[in-house]
Amino acid sequence: MKIRFADAEALEVEPGISLAAAADRAGTNYSHICRGHGRCGLCIATIGNGIENLTPPNEAEARVLRILNATPNQRLACSTLVNGDVECRF
Repeated sequence: MKIRFADAEALEVEPGISLAAAADRAGTNYSHICRGHGRCGLCIATIGNGIENLTPPNEAEARVLRILNATPNQRLACSTLVNGDVECRF
């Protein structure tokens, strides 16, 4: 499966990888200070295509997304696992 980031070429990844780990592999520039614990909200990603290929938000991610007034197509990269092709941007 492939993940395409707005500022990088498509990356072939294994199922179950987080968006953050894939972004690190792709060399994508995004911010995060909570070290992937889903608390800071800086790794918010906007999903262009493939949102159905992501795991649903867990309780902690959903809380942060509500605080951030995120749109339905936004997710925290550190908390979101990928199970199919996805396009996103930070």
